[in-house]
Amino acid sequence: MSKTFRKICRWLAFLSPFLVAMVAWAQNPNSQVGREVAIPSHLQDGEEFNTPVSQLIRYGAQLFNAKFTIQEGAGRPLSKGTGAGVSDPTSPLVFPRNFDRLSSPERVRAVTMPQLRAQGATA
Repeated sequence: MSKTFRKICRWLAFLSPFLVAMVAWAQNPNSQVGREVAIPSHLQDGEEFNTPVSQLIRYGAQLFNAKFTIQEGAGRPLSKGTGAGVSDPTSPLVFPRNFDRLSSPERVRAVTMPQLRAQGATA
């Protein structure tokens, strides 16, 4: 074996326990690495009774305006978004079929504003 090859093998043998530990740490369910959520913590059952009303209102506004991610359950593949299940459970709504182009504030405004203007309303 060449001297360089042996040196590389020693370094790999030295670093491998650290790499294994890093991978194990990253796979810990409590790890924040790679976590993308709109609301980092949710109220626990009964916590709403001990929380000031002003704080509950702020929290409710955050929930109302949140852009939930798949990690939080957004885009449930076996639901239409209305609570009803999909018509064909063997064909779940996964990418690219889960992309909803119609339900956004911009889309609602684009649809409703021309109708309101036609009725004489101004923005």
